[in-house]
Amino acid sequence: MTNSAAALLAALLAALLTLSTGPAFGQTEGDRKKAYEALTAHPWTSGGGGRFGSRTTLRLEADGIYRWTKFSDYMERDDKGSWNFRLTSARAGLLFMGHGAEEGLGHKGRRLGLEDQAAPRAVLHFRYEEGKLVVGQGGAYGPGKGKVKAGRGHAALPNVKPPEAWKRLTAKAWRRSSRFGMDRMPARLSYADDGSFSGTFNPCGCEVQGSWSVLEGHHKRGTVTLQTWGPAKGRKCAKVATRRHVFLHTSMPIRWIDDVLLVGITDSYRPDRNHDDQVIMMTHYSGVLLRGTFEGKLTQGVQTAIKIELRNESGKTRRPKLVEITIQGLRANENGNGYQLVGKKHVLAKLELGGKPLAKGAVQRVTALVTPPEAGQTMSFSVRLRVVGPTQAYDTSRVFIGPIE
Repeated sequence: MTNSAAALLAALLAALLTLSTGPAFGQTEGDRKKAYEALTAHPWTSGGGGRFGSRTTLRLEADGIYRWTKFSDYMERDDKGSWNFRLTSARAGLLFMGHGAEEGLGHKGRRLGLEDQAAPRAVLHFRYEEGKLVVGQGGAYGPGKGKVKAGRGHAALPNVKPPEAWKRLTAKAWRRSSRFGMDRMPARLSYADDGSFSGTFNPCGCEVQGSWSVLEGHHKRGTVTLQTWGPAKGRKCAKVATRRHVFLHTSMPIRWIDDVLLVGITDSYRPDRNHDDQVIMMTHYSGVLLRGTFEGKLTQGVQTAIKIELRNESGKTRRPKLVEITIQGLRANENGNGYQLVGKKHVLAKLELGGKPLAKGAVQRVTALVTPPEAGQTMSFSVRLRVVGPTQAYDTSRVFIGPIE
């Protein structure tokens, strides 16, 4: 075979590969143009099976407007705004979603159908493979019917600002604010602005790596949702397989209280540096936020003062009555699917809170003096808060502290 014939054959094979798998995205100007043309070629849809099967449609208009809808027997999602994208590898990147009027797009809220409502913000990891667009935590979209509006090219897309949560998460590495549960959730986490993250579990040393996205205000105004997914690496990961799976495949609400990042209901992180104190946090079902702080480590036979702050974060019409806090010493064995409470429970402190209604935003502070009776990696405290709401009593929430040394 001559050199010219070999070159022609290679070109034909490359063309066939491109046709079968979609455009190969890169980070050059030309590849960014290809990505833009692929993203805006048609609407992207997923689902739609069954009588009431939900159908999700993502329309990335070429003029910089997006509309993201989900419809079953009612409208579950109807997000609108402006969008842009950044390529991070040959076939993947980040979708930036925001509000057109704020991003200098030149469209008023009425053009977007938003009126006075600000569009949700998001940074979503995406990848393009085999004709499908995979967005966020695994949502695969295929080509939908219809056309999208024409635009002036990728260079004319608006400069969409990422959510504030994206900036705060990527600004520094994070470490758990208390020592208990490090084999259940990563002891350390690091979020990169290319959409990748890494984490380490203690004491097993299991490492996780993958992709992440953040959505601000998509489910409810003011809420922030964190998504993470990816494989674990290392031979020591079997013990935390179930909990690691939950961490990697669940959308979790996040928020900041001062310098503490609260993930979900009870898992909290602080900037990754040495702290003299440990912090525990819990969002109670009644709308009360519990924050406890204590110095140093928990040691058998040594009295420790836990400063507890209770804040009412519920609506204006809900004035929960704080009844009591019970702190117990117990063993909580990790069983791969959570923690199983075993052995004798020791009541270490019981604080009466008075039962007076707590107004919205009001704070009640107490201090509990506790002395751990036993030591061990699985020995912990259980903080149980009892609250009486307008219609029922709440007393089932717990946050664990430990281990005891």
